[in-house]
Parts: sequence; C-alpha cells; structure tokens
Amino acid sequence: MYRKSVLNKFTIFVISILISVLIVSCNRASKTNYSKSKSSFIEYADCFLLDTINGICRLQIINDKYPSPLAQYFLINRDEPIPDTLSQSNIIRIPVQRIACLVSSEIEALNLLNENKILCGISDKSYFNDDTLIQKRVKNMEIKELSKGGMFNVEKALEVQPEVIMMSWFDGQDFSQYTNLGLKIIPDIEYLEQNPLGRAEWIKLYGLLTGKQNDAYHIFEDIKSKYLALKNLTKGMKVKPLVISGKLLGDIWYAPGGNSYVASMFRDSGVDYPWYDVKSSGGIPLNIETVLSKGQYADFWRLNASIEDDKLYEALYSENILYSHFKAFKEMKILYCNIDKTRFFQKSSYEPHFVLSDYIHAFYPDLLPGYSPKYYKIISKKSN
Repeated sequence: MYRKSVLNKFTIFVISILISVLIVSCNRASKTNYSKSKSSFIEYADCFLLDTINGICRLQIINDKYPSPLAQYFLINRDEPIPDTLSQSNIIRIPVQRIACLVSSEIEALNLLNENKILCGISDKSYFNDDTLIQKRVKNMEIKELSKGGMFNVEKALEVQPEVIMMSWFDGQDFSQYTNLGLKIIPDIEYLEQNPLGRAEWIKLYGLLTGKQNDAYHIFEDIKSKYLALKNLTKGMKVKPLVISGKLLGDIWYAPGGNSYVASMFRDSGVDYPWYDVKSSGGIPLNIETVLSKGQYADFWRLNASIEDDKLYEALYSENILYSHFKAFKEMKILYCNIDKTRFFQKSSYEPHFVLSDYIHAFYPDLLPGYSPKYYKIISKKSN
C-alpha cells in the first residue's frame, strides 16, 4: 500500500490502478521478464506498464520484441525516503521539476497539462519555429538544445541536469551509454502504439511524472469519449469507400500494415483498405505496380507531405506519372495533410478525435455537416 503522503497525492491513481505484482518462476519458461497484465488505469496503451512493488509505483517501457523492459523506474514522491533495496539509478522523484523532451509530441503533453514550465531541454530548436514560447525560453537560456542534426549532446545534457529525459527509441537502440552516466532516460515509443487511443493514453504517464494524474485522467476521458462517439457514427455502413495511403519513397511504396495505427483509424472511420489482412504494424514495402493492382480504383488516397496544397497534383505528377493512373488522382479525391502547416506530428497523437473527424468528413460528409477539417482535407483543385 502507498504510505499516507503518497495516498494524498495519488488518490486517483490508487483508486483506479489494479495492483499487480510481477511473479517470475525459475521453474517455468517465460517469453518476457515483465507482467503483461494491464491495470485498470491503462485501457488502450500497450507500450508502457504501471504496477506496484512493495507499495511503490513501477513504470516499465516495453516492446514485445524484447524479453525485458526497455526501461524500468520506480516513481517515488519527493518527500519520501528511498528504500535501501532500490538503486538511485532506477528512481524518479515525482513530481518531476526538470524534464527534457526530445520529441515534439511529448511537449504537447506538457502543454495540455499546463506543465511546460518544467521543460529544460529540447531537440533542435528549428523544429519549433512556430512555437513562440519555446523560442523565447531558448533565447532566455531557460531551455537548451540537447540534440542537433539527430545527434544527442550528452555533455550538454549533463550540464542541464534534467531529472528525466524523454527520448525517441528505435529498434536496437541502447541508452546504457547515457544511463551509466546518471541520466534517466524514458524511451518514448508512443509512436509504436497501434490503437489511436493508445497513443493518446500516454498523457497519463506525463500526468504521473508531473503530479497531475487527475488532470491527465480527465483529459484522456474527454478524448476517448469524443473518439468513440465518432467511431460509432460509421458502424454498420453497408457501402464503404476504398482508401489507399502513402506514396513512393524511391522505388518503394510503404503501405501501412493491417495492424498499424493508420489501418486502425481507417477501420474506425468505416472504410475498406486493401491491406487489412496483412498482420503488420509497420510499413509494407510494395512496388507501384502492386499498389496499382489493388488500389488503382480506390475512391480516396490519404497522403502526408510538405507540398503546397495548390501544387499537390502537379508535384505528384512530376514525381511519377503513374500516380495519374489512380482514380483518386483523376477525380481529385486526395485526402491530404500538409505536415508543415498543421503541426500534425506535434499535436495529432493527443487529438485522434480530430483526425478521425477529418476522415469521416471526407468519406461520409453527411455524417458531419458543417465540420471544418483540422489536419486532413480533400484537395479538389489543381494549380493553374
């Protein structure tokens, strides 16, 4: 059980979390060294776990490809003593007072919780040219750049002394060279969540770190209720449009796998997709001939890019004349997100209800009359 002072600050968490204790038997083989049972506090997210060990909250960042957690920390109130059985390297004092976020979506979580004041480190400041508050704080030396050109500056991180660093993780990456120096890194793998609500649920992790778990809970509940209400609008559709997604990268078209975030949102928006049956959460490498064979007559084409809206069709045609063979190109039914203008990668993880609204408005406009798209819109005209 939590001690009294912890109970005062974690009431919502304690009430909602299903306490589970990790049991490892030496006599029974186990695929993973962590418990996969979700607490009632976590409904949709699969990439982080919360449980308690001897009354102390334990955070684990997990990936099913690996037998052990990518990271494990015990979250202990700042005014509580640290048990002798725990190492300082595995302790995060909460609420955190200084945090570095090297992925832009993490900063959006802090913004939602009104906790961006604790931000002390970011990646390249050029990624935040449209964020006047961050630019001002960088100028005032309140926030330091800890990464430039994709290279993490460990010396500067040690100088800034964040209590926690949220850093994007990629398959096979090893942070031990940093953690051995005393840096406490939480791998941010929110992007690996396949369920749109799973991504949004990472707000609860930031709520725990900042001491605003109650606010985080209510923010997520609002997102969830809006998303599920929208999803319910498209249930039972008998005639569904066909949608394709992506474009060539070199000679390869990486179509979202059937278990991916994008495919999940296609299902929730009530459309058909040619690769639902490919049980992959990543991109499926295809040549354009294969895409044409399955998607030439797709009604819509979902696309993220940095092309000006009125130049989209011209730019695509210049890139590859075969794009013009798609029905969605001919009929100007490209559902387009200009990632430079919409801040899609910064904000959309915590706004899946807006993304789903954009999809439904495009695919079934009668279901959302008067709606104004936020991220995705049909580009229905070509440049002059």
